[in-house]
Amino acid sequence: MSYALDAWTGEDGVTLHPVQAMSADPVVGTAAFEAATGTFTVPARTTAVFVDTPDDTTPPVVTAELARRLVGRQTGIFEVRITCVDNVSSASEVELVADINGVPVANGDRVLLIVDSRREVREGRNLTIIRGPDFTLTATCTDAAGNSATATAVPPFRG
Repeated sequence: MSYALDAWTGEDGVTLHPVQAMSADPVVGTAAFEAATGTFTVPARTTAVFVDTPDDTTPPVVTAELARRLVGRQTGIFEVRITCVDNVSSASEVELVADINGVPVANGDRVLLIVDSRREVREGRNLTIIRGPDFTLTATCTDAAGNSATATAVPPFRG
């Protein structure tokens, strides 16, 4: 059976409820919505539930921090702390990318930052060693809808 509703013509994001879409019943899985015509099609003697998922236009909330571990005036060990929270996408559906001056890092990484006119990157014992005149942690998070946000942090060396 098909039901065309003019008010639903052109609506994107209308789908069969996930529980029914994943059902072992092959008949209910054939229920469908055609956005171009606003038509719902449901097999005979079947009840189908459709959901309208609104467009996600809200970017995720991302935080970035270089937490002090052992810090001097121009040298310090820091722990990278980055988070990403989205209002629609789950944690597995967001992409979180971070770097310090182009060197990839991840949440929980430890880095030794050394203020120096030379630029150098080395892997040390359980940490990455980065030399440079200044440092910026940049974290960018992108949700499943393509919305993105960026946060930055600079190391809090002792003054």
